[in-house]
Amino acid sequence: NLLGRAIVATSDRLLQYGFKPRFIAPSNTNMTNAVNYFDEMIRVPGVAEHLEEICYHRYSGVSQKSLQELASRGIQYGLKNSMLEWWFDNAKYPILHEDISIGNASSFQQATISGFFDINKSDPQRPIIRIKDISQYNRIYYTLIRPGAVRKGSSTSNQIASPVVVRNPDGRINLIVKVERDTLISIKDLPEGRYSILVTNNKLAYQNTGTIESVNGTISNFPVTKGLVAFRQEEAVRSTDAHRILLKIFPNPASDYIDISRFTENRGSSAPSTIRICDALGHCAFDFLPSAQSDRMDVSGLPPGMYFIHYGTYAGTFCIVR
Repeated sequence: NLLGRAIVATSDRLLQYGFKPRFIAPSNTNMTNAVNYFDEMIRVPGVAEHLEEICYHRYSGVSQKSLQELASRGIQYGLKNSMLEWWFDNAKYPILHEDISIGNASSFQQATISGFFDINKSDPQRPIIRIKDISQYNRIYYTLIRPGAVRKGSSTSNQIASPVVVRNPDGRINLIVKVERDTLISIKDLPEGRYSILVTNNKLAYQNTGTIESVNGTISNFPVTKGLVAFRQEEAVRSTDAHRILLKIFPNPASDYIDISRFTENRGSSAPSTIRICDALGHCAFDFLPSAQSDRMDVSGLPPGMYFIHYGTYAGTFCIVR
């Protein structure tokens, strides 16, 4: 509450002199406390209009539950989420992947600039600078997720592989897969075209290993090694969908149910038959067969958090809070 009042008072003072500040808060070192601080802060009249991001650190109080709650608050209040501190080479790629896939983070601070590199100063006149291993992994996310990117829904039936899909401002679709051990993966519903393959693992550091074609939206039985593999689209998406599909989801955030209204522009093909709900990790929660243009779905059995809803080419989000 005190933090919220301070933001409002500071904004009012700066506005008198022509400044329009945007605030990143509450910036707690304890992730769980960040949820509690935000809930108190947002109750202060007028504070929401001055906020830009919900910020948390990862030094203590870390849990997927708290991360999901922060993501839900971001959706509820139309704010970005950001993980802005966990120093000492702790902010490795599994953490970054979790913050994106569960926390819906749009900002992630790995380190100060020097923390991205190993610097050998044995010869001060000729220092040797090497990109740290942690940076070689995180670099895939930094390269493939550009400012203004929009995260797209994705799901997986393979617990070993966790996907993150984004559409960048240039229209290109990029897929990053975090792999727990050597396996084969197959990818479906990927826009057709050619993709560059980027790999970082214990043998390769941010290596472009070639290209692959998505044929009929599918890449089949692709061998992967523990670490990261990414597919970067070489040409922007050109929509050839037979339907333009929109969903209206209400209420959002939800508690026990959501009402879904569907709108399609028929271009000569039948509409999709199944609506799929997936959690933030991409695991399918359930499939739903729509019966009319508007349906009510019971979500009372789902735990609080952020969810993706898929219907043909449409992928949207909603969150459950209780």
